[in-house]
Amino acid sequence: VDPYVATFITVNKDTSPGFQLPQEIRALYRNVSLVLPDLGLILRGKVAGMGFKSPKVLADRLKLMSDLCRDQLPKEHHHHFSLSALTGVISHAYKKKKVMKEEKQAALETMSQVSRSNSVISLAIGSQAGFSQTSPSPSINVKIGERTRKAGTPNMLTTAAKMEHAMVSEALQECIAPRLKGEDLVTFTGILKDTFAGLPDSE
Repeated sequence: VDPYVATFITVNKDTSPGFQLPQEIRALYRNVSLVLPDLGLILRGKVAGMGFKSPKVLADRLKLMSDLCRDQLPKEHHHHFSLSALTGVISHAYKKKKVMKEEKQAALETMSQVSRSNSVISLAIGSQAGFSQTSPSPSINVKIGERTRKAGTPNMLTTAAKMEHAMVSEALQECIAPRLKGEDLVTFTGILKDTFAGLPDSE
């Protein structure tokens, strides 16, 4: 017997009511209790792994939103707020973030090329006019001391973190809202606005 190898049998009483394992099989196994996973901790790891800023705050928002929706929406909608469903929403938000980052990078490169072109034209005009290029005056670097934060003062979210959290809120709206109707949609929209309050438009 290899002490580093184990086999498990999982019986779901909800999907298989009245099912019983044969006695000869049960004699080879022992009962093991399962612990409910920490949804907040798992979500924190997933959002941190995808590079979202302030992952603990974002994971707390997602967990609170999921708990409120489970409490206030009918049972048939609870699977929309499971761990696998929220993982899909996070992946969708990550794709949105990646596309926006690429668009900003392309815009910066375009502006840089235009700036270099204008500089070359200015130098050409200056040389034709007979102006001598003077050396730039030395810049004065002033070091500003870092401001210390008092103990107990809350660490506010940065602008970049707020933008990323707003992307997750939009991803939730895009992925889950189309599956809800009527009063359920109104309830979900209200919960989403409350849990992701104070965020700018990510567009």
